[in-house]
Amino acid sequence: MFEKLNIIFPVSYLAIIFSSIATLYCYQSSRVIHKPEGTKISVNISYIRVKYMTGHRMVDPPIKALTTNDKEGCVKECLLTSGKCQSMNLKLTLSGFDCEILQTDIYTSNNLTADVGSIHVVIVNGCSKDPCQREENCVPNYQDDSYACVNINARTCKEMKDRKPLATSGYYKINLNGKMRDVYCDMDTDHGGWMMLANYTNKFASSTATEMTIGDLDSFLQLQNGDFLLDGDTIFRKFILKLQSQKSGFIVTSQTLEEQ
Repeated sequence: MFEKLNIIFPVSYLAIIFSSIATLYCYQSSRVIHKPEGTKISVNISYIRVKYMTGHRMVDPPIKALTTNDKEGCVKECLLTSGKCQSMNLKLTLSGFDCEILQTDIYTSNNLTADVGSIHVVIVNGCSKDPCQREENCVPNYQDDSYACVNINARTCKEMKDRKPLATSGYYKINLNGKMRDVYCDMDTDHGGWMMLANYTNKFASSTATEMTIGDLDSFLQLQNGDFLLDGDTIFRKFILKLQSQKSGFIVTSQTLEEQ
């Protein structure tokens, strides 16, 4: 969020204000108008609120790369881009901080990656409170702090995760064969994007198999009830978790393949 205020102060200043939600940076612009009496000045103040995502980096080409003495120096450079800056990458070095000014953010790019030692700096904006539906992408407008909700219309859980990197596990409306269906997407395991195809529970330490109900694409909601499999003719490799011991592994649905 970029805003400009005309404020009268007895002296020019640089302020950094900390809050529990984000950090607010205020910087004086270069234009200063002296009043006739010489006791007060009119100052243009630009400010943004930012959040730090430690251990992450946006792998997009920067519009500017430089070294700054501290984090605040990178944020100041962001303010000087007249609204082009949408996020920043920081990395501590022996000479200060490597600072990358980016024209993309977590709402418009799929290239946020884990990177030990890096910090991705997010500008607090209209999308920060997650105002859109699960199947929508929030696109912020940094000029007036507004936002737009855009339907993703994903055809797989993987596409949903790619288009919405911060998506969490849960039920999503996915376009399968031209019809919107509620499916469960695991957005955490192995970078996320996995669609649940079966739900099987064996409550006893026994090798006795439990009969599973076979369904089709219109039966996704039945997966919540347990012992249900979509399309028994297809070979699926599935991730399994034994809750009592927290042991996990993989199984396949065809008896012609060995258990993995």
